[in-house]
Amino acid sequence: MTSRHFPHWTHPSIHAIPYVKMSKVKDGLVLRICRGHQCGKHADAIEAKARETIAAEGLEDEVHIDEEACFGKCFLGPNILVERWRNGARNEKAVFAMMMNQKHADARFEHQVRAEDMPKLIRWHLRAYRAAQEEES
Repeated sequence: MTSRHFPHWTHPSIHAIPYVKMSKVKDGLVLRICRGHQCGKHADAIEAKARETIAAEGLEDEVHIDEEACFGKCFLGPNILVERWRNGARNEKAVFAMMMNQKHADARFEHQVRAEDMPKLIRWHLRAYRAAQEEES
C-alpha cells in the first residue's frame, strides 16, 4: 500500500498512531474516527451520531472525538480507536499492544461501526472506563 504519507516499505498501521493530532484531554475517552479512503465514506455520519449522543447525555467532559487519517485496517472498516486517557496522557503501551493485535483495556479498536451503533458503543466504553477508575481509586 503506497500513499503520499507512507513510503512503500512501511505499513500504515505501524505508523498511523504516532502521527495523530493529540487531544487535549485530561481524563476520559477519546474516540478516533478513521477518515481513510474506505472508512471516510461513513465517518461523517458516525461522527454526527457520536456528537449527538455525547451532547444528549452531557458527556462533553468525559468523551472526546478526534480524527485519524487511516489505521491501515480498511478491510475491517469503518474503524474507530477508543483510548482511555488519564492525567492528560494516553497509555502508549496499550496503543502499541493494540496495534500488534494484542488486547489491552486502555486502547481498543471497534470495527465495522455504523452510525446507529454509536450510542451503545459510547455507553459501553464509558461504563468500562468508569469501572476502571473506581478500581484504581
